[in-house]
Amino acid sequence: MTFSLSAMGRKYRFPAKFRLKSRKSIEAVFASNESVLCHPLLCRYRIITDVGAQPEAAFAVPKKNFRKSVERNRIKRLMREAFRLNRQEFLQPDANPNAPLQMVFVYLDRKISPYNIIHQQMSRILTSLRQKVS
Repeated sequence: MTFSLSAMGRKYRFPAKFRLKSRKSIEAVFASNESVLCHPLLCRYRIITDVGAQPEAAFAVPKKNFRKSVERNRIKRLMREAFRLNRQEFLQPDANPNAPLQMVFVYLDRKISPYNIIHQQMSRILTSLRQKVS
């Protein structure tokens, strides 16, 4: 039995067009009062009204909680990986295609959680986001 890596890999990609990079957009997300909390992750989001907009995500770890950049980068890497693997559940056809989101995921805990906890909480956040938006 053979698998096509190109077909399997496309579904789980996280290309640059899905990354929230604009400072204005990130500030607008934090200015909105919409959020979902599943400890240790907090998701701040806002619904985009632009036609043809893609859902975008950014990841943040407070410097106040983790002074070393190595630790912050590790946590962001774990959050990106969990988002990348759970993104397809969020983008299923029954989700509202007319309301893409801009999301910022913030890590709240003061210690690095194991990947399986981050993955599980990311899945819960995306499920509850889908229910709120639909």
